[in-house]
Amino acid sequence: MQKQVEFNQAIKTKYPEQIVIATARDKNGKANPVTIGWTMIVSSNPPMIAIALVPRNICF
Repeated sequence: MQKQVEFNQAIKTKYPEQIVIATARDKNGKANPVTIGWTMIVSSNPPMIAIALVPRNICF
C-alpha cells in the first residue's frame, strides 16, 4: 500500500537501501519497469533520486 508522506519522513526509509522499481514509458505510453538495487539522493528540494542503467540491461 502506498502512502504519500513529506520528503523528510520518506528519506528516513531510504536506508537501509531498498529495492526500487523505475518505470520508463515509450512514445505510445507503454510502461517498461526495471528493478534497481542502487539509488542515490541527488536533491532534497526538489526531491530527486538518481539511478544508473547499463545499455545491455535495456529499459527504455
